[in-house]
Amino acid sequence: MRNSFEKINYTIRPSKQVERKIFVEALYHLNREVLNISDYTYVGLGSIFYHDFILFHKALFINDMVCLEKENIHRRMEFNKPYKFINLRMQSASEFIPRIKKKKKYLAWLDYDEVLIPDILQDIGGFISALPQGSIFIISVDVEPKLPKDLRTEYANLNENDRTEKIFDHYNSFSKHAGTVSKADITSHDLPRLVIKIIRSKIDESLLARPSLRFFQLFNYIYNDGTEMLTLGGLIEEKKNGIKKLKNSNIYKKHYIRPQKEPLRISVPPLTTREKLFLDQLVSKNKKTNKVKFELEPELKKNFFRFYKQYPTYQEVFL
Repeated sequence: MRNSFEKINYTIRPSKQVERKIFVEALYHLNREVLNISDYTYVGLGSIFYHDFILFHKALFINDMVCLEKENIHRRMEFNKPYKFINLRMQSASEFIPRIKKKKKYLAWLDYDEVLIPDILQDIGGFISALPQGSIFIISVDVEPKLPKDLRTEYANLNENDRTEKIFDHYNSFSKHAGTVSKADITSHDLPRLVIKIIRSKIDESLLARPSLRFFQLFNYIYNDGTEMLTLGGLIEEKKNGIKKLKNSNIYKKHYIRPQKEPLRISVPPLTTREKLFLDQLVSKNKKTNKVKFELEPELKKNFFRFYKQYPTYQEVFL
């Protein structure tokens, strides 16, 4: 089975890019009141593109970075490394957990291209248990109703009903965190909510041994650039001071901050450059957006104006 980086160029996924820019804006805002983000260590799964590393270095001024890669592509990872200071470690996230230092603060983004599996849930627990107070933790997983990668070939010839049964069995194995799971929970509409429930339960369980700390959820998004993805993240902070710090920062006034259980869908329309520039001219405080001169579904129009500051524009450049 091909790796995801061999199938997808991670730098030109519009909804994913909106998400990245949301993180930058939110962390930049928190930097004034709560964090000193440039002193943080970024830990991520950069793949061969290193896009998050470039963005977080340039926009958040983070110079201490660790890239984790478990695939056997060391030379390719080294060749594409954009900055010498990035510490490339050819290991899994679970193998890195013992190296987390108590006196550092981390921005950790475990950006998986896999559905939720026990190993990922274990990684979540390990990072939440080890990350120091003040750290940011973010997790992304595939929430398409499908089997894990290592089972797809084995069960490739199953009929639809039998495959659904296997998917149900997979998610039912998380019943400790999910509670009672029904087949209705593994539909395209409801699976993200089930996965959110499982992840939040694991996070809360992992903080039981650290009673002074709480996970303050800030990010909860679903988006689709070809595959339905879920991202959930937030701040590990002291219970008493955390809520005060966050409220004083006015971060909750940002429309993209999502402490709720219900995820925010990031779905931006594909636009020509001319269409994008035209819509930019309609941006106003009173949100009147009825002057669009071309066909655009109301929901996509609404989403553009919601995320216009983060909307990416791509151009071909001849180097």
